[in-house]
Amino acid sequence: MTSATQTIHQVTVFTESNRKYTICFSDHDQKLSNGVPWSAFANTNFGVWIETSPVSTNHVFTDEEGPNTTASTPVNGMRFYKVKVSS
Repeated sequence: MTSATQTIHQVTVFTESNRKYTICFSDHDQKLSNGVPWSAFANTNFGVWIETSPVSTNHVFTDEEGPNTTASTPVNGMRFYKVKVSS
């Protein structure tokens, strides 16, 4: 359940088997560059996963702005996401 000010955001990530994925977010409205601070999700069980499917697939990540994900609405009304991939 979300409050009246919360919004549910879904991020779809194309994944490959046996790779580790980490999703981060930023509420900064400056140009996205190396200087933008990125934050991890509050509960890493939601923001970090290893793809176990034996074939390429899509992983849908849901940010409900709750205590397990970003824990709040975007400060300036905009939120950006990035996904890091490692093998």
